[in-house]
Amino acid sequence: MPVAHAARPPLRKDWRPSRARALLSVALLLAAASIAPSALAHAGNASELDRISARLRQDPKNARLRLDRVDLYRRMGDLAGAMADLRVVEHQAPRLPRLSFERALVLEALGNHRGAEAELTRHLSEKKPLSAAWAARARIREKRKNAAGAIADYTQAIRVGTTPDLVLARGKLQTQLGKHSDAARDYREALPKLGGAVVVRLALIEAQRRLGQYEEALEQANALLHSAPDHTDYLLLRADIHEQAKQPTRAKRDREKALAAAKAQLASKDTALSRLSLAKALHALGKAEQAKAELRRVLALSSRLPEALELARAWGMTLRAPD
Repeated sequence: MPVAHAARPPLRKDWRPSRARALLSVALLLAAASIAPSALAHAGNASELDRISARLRQDPKNARLRLDRVDLYRRMGDLAGAMADLRVVEHQAPRLPRLSFERALVLEALGNHRGAEAELTRHLSEKKPLSAAWAARARIREKRKNAAGAIADYTQAIRVGTTPDLVLARGKLQTQLGKHSDAARDYREALPKLGGAVVVRLALIEAQRRLGQYEEALEQANALLHSAPDHTDYLLLRADIHEQAKQPTRAKRDREKALAAAKAQLASKDTALSRLSLAKALHALGKAEQAKAELRRVLALSSRLPEALELARAWGMTLRAPD
């Protein structure tokens, strides 16, 4: 049986931490801040909520467990529940370092990015801040259009623990600021630490192409093809780099290889994705009408395939609304 949760007071717009700092001054944006989870995730969260709530009934002064419920409430979109538990922890354990971190994430969910950043800055001044706080403040600074500050925080977060998402987020900001050399350098440095993550290698290739470093970009494309020699997209990517490097013969050869690989893939398994690869290879070789005809077959099989829809728009095709 689900555990009944204690009634809580209504959410107030003027809620503030117990310390004398006015952090919450914006209207509550509950609908905009929450993202509907999948049915399975929702069921799992509800089960976990029942478990934590049952334990809190037995041990109501367990501040760490209550902060676990704050995190869960926030991820479920119940910000009123999260804030109610934060108030309790403020009275029970006001010096608990994790309190300011969880409060910051709730403020972010409420749309109070300024308050969230202030809370994270305070948290990061503690003796033992959570490592996730650097990435959280970077994300919030990015929302506040403080790209330089966000890059610095992403860099610190990466020092603590490198992940593809962190590396890509920093690189995106560097690119927006026109710092292509910094982006390329940092992607290159991160690659070995991430086991040659494909998404980071692709980002590195993009940065190198912007810098006109075509030989370096070709090296990275070759690394991709070393592990997947018949990958249509990688062959077409290398062809484009050859084209930029004024090597048209090599570009055409790679595009012909991509077409052969796409046909072999289609013969092995006729799917929307295999036909999409064929359409791209045909278009790269200048066979626009054949490519469009193939893309129409793709959309007939999968009318909402994002890449197919994007290509159709790029190729100037008229799309029929799906039934």
